[in-house]
Amino acid sequence: MRLLEGSDPAPPEFVDAEDAAKKKIHVPNLAYNVWISRDQQVVSYIVNSLSEDILSHVYGMVHAAEVWSAPYMPSYQHQFAPAPYMYPYMPPPHQQRSPRPPQKPPQQQ
Repeated sequence: MRLLEGSDPAPPEFVDAEDAAKKKIHVPNLAYNVWISRDQQVVSYIVNSLSEDILSHVYGMVHAAEVWSAPYMPSYQHQFAPAPYMYPYMPPPHQQRSPRPPQKPPQQQ
């Protein structure tokens, strides 16, 4: 939940270290790699649960806190939809097509 709220900030991507000659160098921070993996997993969960009409609003957002706090989300956060691979997307009732009435077979002469 802290990733969604933004209260779990990313650690620095690089940290200072010393090489064999005692010279300061920047090395990748392993904690950042772990954090970004968790963040991207949460982004994936959110994006995979969005309907197509809402999905376009999060295009280009990178982190879970960005996606979760997008302008459309406050009304949507409490109605988190299941992942689309579990249930097919159902359009709102006003967009659903009504079934065609059964047609009579042509009369033969």
